[in-house]
Amino acid sequence: MPFEETRGKIRSVRRLVQVLWSYRVARSSTVGYPPYRLWVEPTAACNLRCTYCPNKELSRQENLGFMRFSLFQKVIDEARDWVHDINVHHRGEALLHPRFVDMVNYAGANGVFTKLHTNATKLNHEMSEAILDSSLDLISFSFDGFEKATYERYRRRAKFEVVLDNILEFLRMKQRRGQMKPFTVFETIDFPDAEGDFDADRRQAFLKRFEGLPVDRFILKKPHNWGGNVSVDGAMDAGSFLPCTFLWHGLVVMWDGKVGPCPHDYMGKIVLGDASSEDLTSIFNSLMLRDLRQAMVQRQLPEWLPCNECDTIRRRGVLGLPFQSVKYLKH
Repeated sequence: MPFEETRGKIRSVRRLVQVLWSYRVARSSTVGYPPYRLWVEPTAACNLRCTYCPNKELSRQENLGFMRFSLFQKVIDEARDWVHDINVHHRGEALLHPRFVDMVNYAGANGVFTKLHTNATKLNHEMSEAILDSSLDLISFSFDGFEKATYERYRRRAKFEVVLDNILEFLRMKQRRGQMKPFTVFETIDFPDAEGDFDADRRQAFLKRFEGLPVDRFILKKPHNWGGNVSVDGAMDAGSFLPCTFLWHGLVVMWDGKVGPCPHDYMGKIVLGDASSEDLTSIFNSLMLRDLRQAMVQRQLPEWLPCNECDTIRRRGVLGLPFQSVKYLKH
């Protein structure tokens, strides 16, 4: 392993230990490190109206635009020396942004690891080529259904065959090029009302379509309730409470520059600052966020906070850690 890569891994592990120490042991309201991870939202607009997604409600409440490229550059210029990775997506479909590939390439040119989660509806041949030519490090496809009827029931406005062909063609192109990047994930949500639509037999029949193609990981996961904005049966465990890890490791930059503490605060009710005019490391130790960490540890959250209705802090953990949140810290 090259020296620079080894040093980078050591630095990453050291920073992750800092995060876990401050979260689990010290329970610090003030932290001595910058954010470990960022979510930077090219747009909050989406072309779908998925049944389990609150985006359709968001679009009724706000005028949703596109992040200025100059704001994205400012975020990268600030974060490049300390961030572990950046999710170049959040509430909307990032591929709708006309300069999405430029954003990824600007981050890559500054040594920043980038990740995209997409519904793949806009992943035509030209977009696939542009992404494969870009510096994108990880792409995750959100595809909820192993059969046409199931997929189109949850993914309103999307067509099963069209989107699946987009993904398969992307994978074939990646294979023909012999590329390892971007690391490719195929993610499906196992909805509680699906009545067997996501069972093992259907999954195996569906996955045969991908035999021999370069998918690095398949994930079948349970849905979460987006800070109480979506009703998910069985998501909340009233007997459990584990402080939210996001407050100790990340920040979210919305398309308009507003900064929040957590991607599960879908409606952006908690605004910590403005990335257009403020420094992200200062926001990460702002009085509001320090007070929020303390309230989280003491289980004295103000009633207006979406955290009170969020299933993330009501899921069972392992050794005092929320397993699902910590599991994805390293990816």
